[in-house]
Amino acid sequence: SNSAISPARAFRRGQPPSRMDSLSRLECPAWAWPHFEDAFGDGAIEQVSALRDPAPLDLRVNTLKTDVASALARLHNAGIDATRTPLSPEGVRLARRLPLHTLPGLREGEVEVQDE
Repeated sequence: SNSAISPARAFRRGQPPSRMDSLSRLECPAWAWPHFEDAFGDGAIEQVSALRDPAPLDLRVNTLKTDVASALARLHNAGIDATRTPLSPEGVRLARRLPLHTLPGLREGEVEVQDE
């Protein structure tokens, strides 16, 4: 019965799942959908949805020039909301994107942009 078909499988069969109005809502080209479904199965909708979210802006602290606490303090003093990254002990994650030339410590080599 159709109630046992996953949302991803139902979409492939031309029966749009209730959680998704269309591929255009997911911003996924029709040609790409089968590839996502093959790769992620029932998790394809969640994976495609996650691609729409902007990536965080992470910095690596150059520990030869400063430490993470000092880098965070410098950012906070400049009015920039930032926290430690969840994985890297030398990482800082900014709460929002901003022009890189405005980052304290970037020109001095204390921090650099790097994905965690």
